[in-house]
Amino acid sequence: MTTITKTLQATFAPPTTHKQSKLNDLLETYRDGLQEAFDAGASTMSAVSDIVTHYDLPYQAKAALCNYVPKLHKTYNAKELDDEHPIRLTNQAAKFDHSDERAYEFT
Repeated sequence: MTTITKTLQATFAPPTTHKQSKLNDLLETYRDGLQEAFDAGASTMSAVSDIVTHYDLPYQAKAALCNYVPKLHKTYNAKELDDEHPIRLTNQAAKFDHSDERAYEFT
């Protein structure tokens, strides 16, 4: 029996202009929410949530902010934020509340 090994090489394709624009908007909105929550001194997940709820961010980004901002204050004792702060996203799927009693679902 002969064993054959193939090596594949993958490369990332650059994003389209539209996708790059959407990514830039997402990063800017994330940094705005991060800055507002940090400047407000939000030290609990609930306090951060109250601040970032109105931002147009996916729930994974809002959840990441709720976890991260309190750590900046309590664990890292941060006094300021880096201007080039990367976006953080949680690795979680939405949980939907399906109920026959309602016409709508909740996450």
